[in-house]
Amino acid sequence: MGKPTSPDYRGAAEEQGASSKENTSYQTFANRPSMVTPWGRQDWTATPGTDPATDLPVNEWESNITLSGPQQGALDNQMADQAKRSEAGGQLLDRAIGDLETPFDWGGITERQNLSDVGYDPVGARDRAEEALYQRQVSRIEPELTQQEEARRARMEAMGIPLEGGSEAFERAQAGMDRARGTAYENAALNAIAGGGAEAGRELGLATGAAGFNNEQRAAEIAEEARRRGMSLNEYNALLTGQQVQLPEVSQGQPNSTAGKADTTNYLGAAQAQGQFDADTAFDWGAAVGGGAQAAMAFSDRRLKRDIVPLGGGWHSFRYIGSDVRHVGVMADEVLRTRPELVFQHRSGYLMVDYGRL
Repeated sequence: MGKPTSPDYRGAAEEQGASSKENTSYQTFANRPSMVTPWGRQDWTATPGTDPATDLPVNEWESNITLSGPQQGALDNQMADQAKRSEAGGQLLDRAIGDLETPFDWGGITERQNLSDVGYDPVGARDRAEEALYQRQVSRIEPELTQQEEARRARMEAMGIPLEGGSEAFERAQAGMDRARGTAYENAALNAIAGGGAEAGRELGLATGAAGFNNEQRAAEIAEEARRRGMSLNEYNALLTGQQVQLPEVSQGQPNSTAGKADTTNYLGAAQAQGQFDADTAFDWGAAVGGGAQAAMAFSDRRLKRDIVPLGGGWHSFRYIGSDVRHVGVMADEVLRTRPELVFQHRSGYLMVDYGRL
């Protein structure tokens, strides 16, 4: 029994490549049927040709779509409309370019206004408001204080208190009046300050409204001028939006994806499996165990043996594990050190020796 023959991997790979090429040819043909629908038909034709990369013969495929009468008429009308729109678009584009090349007309735009342009002075407005409010309150305070002073003097005269000469009672009463007068004027000043801010705010609102109205008008005029300049360009874009002609569909599906792809014959895998089988069956475990040195290939792994007795010259007497029969043979690990070409490893991991070449 000799060494198993190695599989022809290259030949198997080439054979599988040829099978794949043939399968692709069948697949291409199966996926290119003639499609006939109410919209028209699609036909495929093949012409023998040559692949420029490999100089090998190939089929050159061509797809031809024929529309039905109504569909062809609709396509012709669409293309005619597109030609008209393109011609009109060219005229609009020239006009749009002319509009954009013309500088923006700022001459007719209302000038922007600030608060100072409408006569508003924030500091002066507050000062004027505070002064007006203060004078208004003082004009009411002074008559009231004069009336109170006259009533006080009348009471003191009725009580016999002299109004002149520096009497103590008169002096106390006069001091009280002076304090009341001072308090009244201080309150008037504080009220004027608080009220002045509110009055100045009211005037600010009026001034802001006047300037804002003017600026709103300015913004509207700018927007109007911008729309005028861009009107031709917008019309040109609107005209071109709908002019793309769509080719009517002959079929609802993709005619080149109807058939599934068949698998190629796996010659390479078959060759590898055959080679493994041949290697596994090239020797028989039972014959190797039972025949000892008479088998061409035999398990000689020390791990499979027991009761090993050296006989000299590299030979030993031994029993296989699980057997009482004694055999004579070599140890694979020893042969591996001197004749490694005679030692092989079984797929089980154990070492074998080619006794036919010892």
